[in-house]
Amino acid sequence: MNRTEITDAQWQRLVEQFGPELLHEHEELIPVLLRYIEADR
Repeated sequence: MNRTEITDAQWQRLVEQFGPELLHEHEELIPVLLRYIEADR
């Protein structure tokens, strides 16, 4: 999954919770982190 496959709102929530450094270093975790924040809502 890359940045173009998620919405701006999803990206913003990921950045707020995990920080841009982690997201760029571990792009393979983005699908898992997205499921985590979506389930947490």
